[in-house]
Amino acid sequence: IPLPKRNKTSRSMLKLTTLQSVTREFAFIIDEDMDSEKLIQVAKSIDKVLIKDVLIYDVYKGNKIPVNKKSIAIKISIQPVKETLTDTDLEKLSSDLIVAVNKKLSGSLREE
Repeated sequence: IPLPKRNKTSRSMLKLTTLQSVTREFAFIIDEDMDSEKLIQVAKSIDKVLIKDVLIYDVYKGNKIPVNKKSIAIKISIQPVKETLTDTDLEKLSSDLIVAVNKKLSGSLREE
């Protein structure tokens, strides 16, 4: 009698970190016909090591938003790798994101 085949799939080891993750939220105004996925791609491209996840949690069109524009709110999860991030590090990451969205998508940070 042949032995049953073993399932050879194995999981990689779980990597835990002792450093606390940080989340930041941003709301950008971009063109109404622009795909929201582009905003996620731009956000992830800022720092592929530190930025672990980008989620869209709100899309708004209407009052206080210019015609042919929409507001997209995103939440970015940042996971330090080697050391705890300082306020300066987080401010630089935030300003890099705002500049990249402005350059690549002609978007701006929503003020209200």
